[in-house]
Amino acid sequence: MRETQHLIIETSNGSFFIVSSLSRRKDTQLITIERYTGQLIYNAQPNIDLFHSTQDALKYISKGKKNIKSVTRCNAIIGYQVIGPFAYLIIVTKVSLDLILPPNHKVYTIKETETIKITLGYPSKITKAEIKNCDLMSEFQLKNLHFYCETYDLTRPFPSTHSQQDYTEEFVWNEHLTESFKKIRMRSWCCVLLQGVAQGRNINCSERDVELLEKSIKSLSSSSSNNNTDNHTNDNNKENNNDKQAKQNYQYINLCIICRKSCLNPGTRYFARGLNDKSSPGNEYEVEQVLWRNIEGNITFSSYVWRRGTVPIHWSSQINSAVQDANIVISEKPYENIDIYYKRLIDRYNQSPITIINLLRAKEVHPEEANLTFHFKESLKVVKKLIAIDQLEMLEFDWHTIHKVEGVDGAVKKLWELSSPKIRNNGVSTGILRVTSNNAIVDMKLWKKQNGIIRVNCADSLDRTNLVCFFISIQVIAEQCRQLGVSLCDPNGDFSESYKSLDYSLQQVRDTFDPNILLKLAEIYVNVGDVCAKLYTNTVAMHTSPMREFAQHLGAAPNNTKLIVERRIQNVLKDKVRQQQYEMFLGLNFSKYFPSHLLNTKHGEIRYVSNYPTYIFKSIPKEVSYNITEERALIRSNFPYHWVCQRDYDFVEVQIYLPFFCRVTELALTIRRGLNDNTSPSKMDVFVGTHLDNMVMGFQELNIPRCEDLTKLLYTLPPQISGIPENCTLYDFEVNNVSPIMRVVRVVFYGIPPCTCMTIPQIQVFGVQDRYTQPREFYLELLKVSSQQEVKQVLDTLERQQLEKSKKKALEIKALEKEVLKEEEAEKNISMVNELLKDETAIEFSPTIIDSSSSVSDFDKSSNASSTRTTTRRTSIQSNNMHSSTSQLDLQSAATSTLNNNNNNSIVAQKEALYSNAVLTSLTKKQMSGFIFDDYFEQPSQEDSPHNLELFLEKSKFSSDNYNTYTKLLEITNEQDETLKTIRNDKNLALEKYLEIVKTKAQSPSLCSLTFTDTLELELARLKLFISSSDRDKTLLNNGYKVDRFDPNNYVYSRDPKVEKSIRNKLQSSTCHLCKTGIKLRKHSCRYCRHSFCKNCISKNTCDIIEFNWKNSTVCIECFTTIEKQKEAIEEIQKQLDEDKTKSQQHSFENISRLFTELYPPISQSRKKMDKHEKETILSEFPSSGILSSVETSSSSSPIEMILFPPDILPKEFWYSTNDTKEVTIIIVLQAYARLSKIVLLVDPLGYNEDDAPKMEISIAERLPTFQSVGLWEIPISKPNDTIEYKLLNTTTPCRLVQLKLKLPDNNLQNDNLQNNTLQKAILHLGRVLIYGQVVNEENLYGTIPILSSQHQLKLEEILKTKLSIQRTQLKTDSKYIKEFNTLDVTLLQASNIVSGFRINVTRNQDNISTQVKHIRVSFMLSDDNSNELNSQIVVENRIIIPKVETGTSLIYEFSTPHQKINVPIKIVRFEFLSTYGSHLNELSCPQVFLFTNTL
Repeated sequence: MRETQHLIIETSNGSFFIVSSLSRRKDTQLITIERYTGQLIYNAQPNIDLFHSTQDALKYISKGKKNIKSVTRCNAIIGYQVIGPFAYLIIVTKVSLDLILPPNHKVYTIKETETIKITLGYPSKITKAEIKNCDLMSEFQLKNLHFYCETYDLTRPFPSTHSQQDYTEEFVWNEHLTESFKKIRMRSWCCVLLQGVAQGRNINCSERDVELLEKSIKSLSSSSSNNNTDNHTNDNNKENNNDKQAKQNYQYINLCIICRKSCLNPGTRYFARGLNDKSSPGNEYEVEQVLWRNIEGNITFSSYVWRRGTVPIHWSSQINSAVQDANIVISEKPYENIDIYYKRLIDRYNQSPITIINLLRAKEVHPEEANLTFHFKESLKVVKKLIAIDQLEMLEFDWHTIHKVEGVDGAVKKLWELSSPKIRNNGVSTGILRVTSNNAIVDMKLWKKQNGIIRVNCADSLDRTNLVCFFISIQVIAEQCRQLGVSLCDPNGDFSESYKSLDYSLQQVRDTFDPNILLKLAEIYVNVGDVCAKLYTNTVAMHTSPMREFAQHLGAAPNNTKLIVERRIQNVLKDKVRQQQYEMFLGLNFSKYFPSHLLNTKHGEIRYVSNYPTYIFKSIPKEVSYNITEERALIRSNFPYHWVCQRDYDFVEVQIYLPFFCRVTELALTIRRGLNDNTSPSKMDVFVGTHLDNMVMGFQELNIPRCEDLTKLLYTLPPQISGIPENCTLYDFEVNNVSPIMRVVRVVFYGIPPCTCMTIPQIQVFGVQDRYTQPREFYLELLKVSSQQEVKQVLDTLERQQLEKSKKKALEIKALEKEVLKEEEAEKNISMVNELLKDETAIEFSPTIIDSSSSVSDFDKSSNASSTRTTTRRTSIQSNNMHSSTSQLDLQSAATSTLNNNNNNSIVAQKEALYSNAVLTSLTKKQMSGFIFDDYFEQPSQEDSPHNLELFLEKSKFSSDNYNTYTKLLEITNEQDETLKTIRNDKNLALEKYLEIVKTKAQSPSLCSLTFTDTLELELARLKLFISSSDRDKTLLNNGYKVDRFDPNNYVYSRDPKVEKSIRNKLQSSTCHLCKTGIKLRKHSCRYCRHSFCKNCISKNTCDIIEFNWKNSTVCIECFTTIEKQKEAIEEIQKQLDEDKTKSQQHSFENISRLFTELYPPISQSRKKMDKHEKETILSEFPSSGILSSVETSSSSSPIEMILFPPDILPKEFWYSTNDTKEVTIIIVLQAYARLSKIVLLVDPLGYNEDDAPKMEISIAERLPTFQSVGLWEIPISKPNDTIEYKLLNTTTPCRLVQLKLKLPDNNLQNDNLQNNTLQKAILHLGRVLIYGQVVNEENLYGTIPILSSQHQLKLEEILKTKLSIQRTQLKTDSKYIKEFNTLDVTLLQASNIVSGFRINVTRNQDNISTQVKHIRVSFMLSDDNSNELNSQIVVENRIIIPKVETGTSLIYEFSTPHQKINVPIKIVRFEFLSTYGSHLNELSCPQVFLFTNTL
């Protein structure tokens, strides 16, 4: 077996690779460290990242001018972590082989490590303190303190039957650092790191033992030779070698001590004592002592396990003096959750009795330790009650006091006497392993099992504990020798009595035991003591003299007094830093040490998702011929040339297929241009989606700034795609309903002058792979599935959960029924009014009271609240026409007082009050006739036109508070208007109605001039028609509308008070704008409409003008009503969006097989190995490959991606189409370029007969739009689960697209019945499709031909040397930053009619990306020719997105054509900073802005 070796490769272009050759595998893996976000990339593709040997991998890296800069060899990888803009790879560069466990498991102790720091290209924010913490974490002590084994599980006592990756996390110290490897299912490529000691020794047996053993072996071999005469023909030399090796084996026995530290309560001496919040003691170790002997392939072994640690209750230490001992502080709740620790012990050791040897000092000597002992005893009583355990006992032994009085020999004698009963009862475990000559285990038997656990503790679990463990080990090793038949501890060879030496004195042990075995044991224990002390106190162990007496070559023990002083210095000065190192290394309190990292990953861990095998599936036009693939030129880095498109193209599409499903969050452009920056596109549209024909808009007409060549612009996609929220003024217009299954990205570039060759920027795509807990749990369940019945159990669990939800919903319905009863009672009141009217005792009421809907009946508050708004508006208009000054509050008080005055016991008064309520209710119902969505589409009059937006909103209005209640009521009682219900249920019909309503406000895209109120009303209409934001965007785009004009957020911005005042002065009049009466005295101006009004027409109440961002403003009564309407609309929209969001969060996956698409990569990938004789590979395995366009699929079918699933994943699932589909086209994107050889079809459980066996036309292409036909496969009649194959001919051309056109046979039209009972007629269905071929490296597609010929290179240089036809002249300006309003006013020193654009120099505070400006609104502040007074404000650019760039980068933006020339002089250009990339606007780093004008 070869030794494991990892090579860390750094290339000259800054790329890093890990070349791994594991000892347990015969191939080599190439793991790429992506240099933008640092994620690890591995796809298990032969000759791409899976190779026969290390040399092949190195040759692959060297291709493409990737010169290898450095190579670092290492024995093991500890872990890898990305923090902010840096990645840290921790490797082991030097080890020592200190132990070989039987049969041949090598345990290595780490001697040297190295942390490779990699600077990443993605601009993540991180503070200087966090960078310091990163460096501190990389200095964590590893050498001589940690160990690992590649082939054996060291986290469990010997002999463990678990694999090395099925470990106990309590003892694994690099679990946190292996998360990146887990994500690519390569956890086993990192070692399982344990902290502590693992050392072994060989001990020679006595001559008497060897002679007895040789005699028994000879007798066995002679009898074996007589019985098996045929075996004498074996090779004599081989027999002699085996005999020689066997003799060497049984001439000695093997001893090892494994001391592994728990990571559940890590830390230093005074920071990790007692139990923590995980109910784990500080400085906790599990120790095992193993003795074994190999005789002719029969390995007899004996093992013994015990624990050591601090006192397991809640306590701590407090240092009050630099000289005295630290004070012991008992917690207020010392026994809280104490049972958890003991349950953990009981579970691990199979209910074995637990004996505690407590070494704390007595009360007379040390009162604080005695107090700790008291609480320790009390805790055991609590534990016995909590977990009903009787076999839990404490033995007290004050080692320091007894040792001081009676010396070492006396103290050890008393220790053995005290612990003798427990040691005898516990016994040791013994057994045998039978192995082959290749060290493969054939059989294992356990003869005896240890029957109890001893736990040793002192205050620190250091020096005293180590000594006591050593002296107990002496007795254990004597019993182990007896069990193995070795006389090293009993020269007489008397093996009849167990633990005979427990009655010995220490001197008798010295005289009786073989000195060699005591020496080896002492050597190990001195090292164990030093390691434990180093980890806990950063010094070596104290009180080691008694052990060193048995191994005098180790020298004298260190001075205890000196060590006490040194420990105190360490405690005071360095323990805090070392504690931080422990926590950072283990990933504990991560938010404390790396808060920025958590903010960076708040919405998911950003990954570079356009790495290999990302594919551009549609050809891109080019002016010159490039001998390179589009993806290598425009997505991969280091393309040395510019991609120049043909002159005839006004726009160019770059369509990208990502290597896996993800949530796309960011898009990076690397600008490529020549001398003329106009060759670079100035606009782009971005679309993303699951399939090519199912995409949503990300950006529309996004401004791309002019900038220097190779400038990198990083754009964060909108919240509805990225899931990263933005600070919207009102609400989330696009609704943050993020899909995690995006795979296609379409970027459209345009905006260049005519007859210009466009230079395409390089593109990088970033995204997040969501890890939903629930789907992940189900996925793990599915991996365990071996039969359909187990799948059914998983589904039954889902059904039970759904049943519980149904019961909960039933309870809600009962509550709703009560609301219905209340409404019925209200209707009874109306009928009672009619009875009263018959008595002719009705009272006449004032019209004022009736018109005011302020007196609300108790039985219908919600509907009356809605009607109040409409009635108030109509009342105010009537009042103004009659020159009435009565306000709404006056009406409310009048109605209330009228009813109160008539509240007496007379029958007349009762009738009067009842009639008043009834009239108001009937008025409300009349005005709100559409409360339950009346059929407004069938109203005959023009006023009630079906396309009238205001009427639609009025008739479909409801209380936002009770929306959910009434929606459910409508579903229960079926009282919802059938016409509207039909429209809502038909998506296409709803979109048609929405578009018709849009055209009432904006007849065409060119005449689209919406107001703020219009946009809110259109949003309400959309929500009432149940149209999603993405469907709205598609409809508007398809009809030529610009989506951002329909976003109410874009209409909300701060107006300049001076400009507004100037406008009001211009509109000032001596006549009231509303009632048309003359204003003689004081004039009042409305801050919203800016007109003049009389006293009666100005609202008595101030309000906040939402559109202007103004507070407590004076407005007219009409504007007051309008603003209230806006507020109500916003509130209703937000309520609806919140409810939709709740529904989406509660939405469960309809098809359980879809869960597989959420996770990457598949489990089969980690099993894939490289075969030297393998020439072909599967190219169509999901998710590395995928489906480009959606396919007509039955609602009950698995998704179309199921045809690409590995055969061992959900083998019973398959795809099938709808009943009326006779032909489908499936376009498969292969995982790599390849030359195809055959297609294998695993027939689904339906099988094929003559009615449904389809014809399959097979075509291939390198990229769209051209396909080449390579065969027509008439699929034969097949049984379920058959395997059929079709060989492809003439497919020497490499391809990445395979098109399958499936068509049902013609005879199925006459016979629509299928043999399967579940399906009524022949349908298209497909099992698993396996496409085989030979992978072609994309670098080899064009052979060794240069990327550009010399002729094309000259042509390219000529195009790029074309100079700019216009000149940008900077205008003289003066800038003033108004921090209060987050605005920058750039004043033109000479007023100008033409301002073509601006240049912005991006800045940051302390190079923190979060302080960079993100959104800017630009306005022109205009003035008259004759005065300097500002009189108008024009928004030139409503929202410009400033991408993430390096600090100091200059970006040039040109204003759109309509605003380049304005007749009125421009005095000030105002830049309003709307948001940053994370920080509050108060922390914004204000950029520098310069204005310019263009001249020829």
